[in-house]
Amino acid sequence: MVLDKRTLTMISNISLYQFKNFADEAKVALAQMNIIYGCNGKGKSTLLQSILLLSQTMRSDGKILNLRLNGEFINLERFDDVINRFAANDDKQFKIEITSDGDNICTAYEADEKPQLAKLVDLKINGKNYLSQLGEENSSIQQNHDSAFLPTSDVMGLSNLKNLFYISADRKGPCNSVKRNDNITNNTTGVHGENLIQLLYSRLDIQEKLTQEMSKIFKGASIKLPSKVDDDELKLFIDSSDNSDGFKPSNVGFGYSYVLPIIVQVLLAPQKSIIVIENPEAHLHPAAQSRLMTFLIEQMQQKSLQIFLETHSDHTINGVRLAVKQEILQPQDVNILFISRDEYDDRGIPLIEKIKVDKNGALSQYPDDFMDEWAKQASELL
Repeated sequence: MVLDKRTLTMISNISLYQFKNFADEAKVALAQMNIIYGCNGKGKSTLLQSILLLSQTMRSDGKILNLRLNGEFINLERFDDVINRFAANDDKQFKIEITSDGDNICTAYEADEKPQLAKLVDLKINGKNYLSQLGEENSSIQQNHDSAFLPTSDVMGLSNLKNLFYISADRKGPCNSVKRNDNITNNTTGVHGENLIQLLYSRLDIQEKLTQEMSKIFKGASIKLPSKVDDDELKLFIDSSDNSDGFKPSNVGFGYSYVLPIIVQVLLAPQKSIIVIENPEAHLHPAAQSRLMTFLIEQMQQKSLQIFLETHSDHTINGVRLAVKQEILQPQDVNILFISRDEYDDRGIPLIEKIKVDKNGALSQYPDDFMDEWAKQASELL
């Protein structure tokens, strides 16, 4: 299936400077399906956090005057925890630049009076500097934020960031029931999947589709809600073989509970949403990891989603390679980023390598520590 790229709303590029361990400027081209792979502590999460920071700020008040370091998606504590530790005293600011839906937005932030915020000191949209237009006599951004930020409401690249859904690696484990909460009215499972059971009761329209997808991934598994609902308590049952009334989540494998928020959130996401998922493979058998990728790719195409996956799973990458070979995806739809460290730089700067997938599903390169652990161990066993 070949997608009409004109119908997509995507972040096509991102650039970071002095943001956490990105001491030097790093520019990354993105695609519709983005897989971020690498060893622990090398910068995978940092790349995603830059997008999440902009998104949680836009979702909070629709403005980027003060970047919210702590919010709906992530909590990075204080400005000093975010600015690169090698930043010079006369250059204590970090920059996040994105190109989204054709709009290029370049922002620069420095410390705010409130340590949990970062103050905007530079804003360029499509090359036009908005803050400099305020003039010297009106140089206080705080006093003139209405005029300074009037253009951002019309910039699609910023508005698109509001339509982002994030599933953390720190997902809620098996939960048998929750107290009814009628105040949860949005279609988000929550960063940790904390709203999952409540959503299943409020969105019964996805029950059939959810059961279908669970059955594909786990070969016959299903989700069951009691026919008789308690006024104060909502319960969930999972059947691993579709031949009983189900079991409490605490009595079946963790993989079911960890994958459920992903499936539900993707099913509920509106067209052209941005989906960010950390470690989708957590607690899943390799075959289930591959089938989950099939689901994500199908939904991505049907709903024109842009997906970001942070993963340590070779099976996740192989699932995308197979989709390209089978002509379900085009090579340009896939972006595999391998993040390591520059061994010649003692500042610990991330080294980002783009791994291309050709029409046969072959990868352009295999850097050290990229999908090679099985071969390394096998060679020692021979």
